[in-house]
Amino acid sequence: MEIGEIIKERCNSCGTSVNHEVKTVLKRVDRDYCSPEYEIRWVDVYTVLQCNGCESVKIKHEDWFSED
Repeated sequence: MEIGEIIKERCNSCGTSVNHEVKTVLKRVDRDYCSPEYEIRWVDVYTVLQCNGCESVKIKHEDWFSED
């Protein structure tokens, strides 16, 4: 997702799926080594969205984990 992009999401205030504008995106990528040859990786993405209907703001969290 990119800042300014319009996506359809469920609005917690309106209670329906409506257009939201992406206000900002924070992506955190990290890893840990259990041994020299074994790596565990994960990604967290936090997206701040504003409803184009009622203008309420919400944070969407998406994650990925290499062990899933």
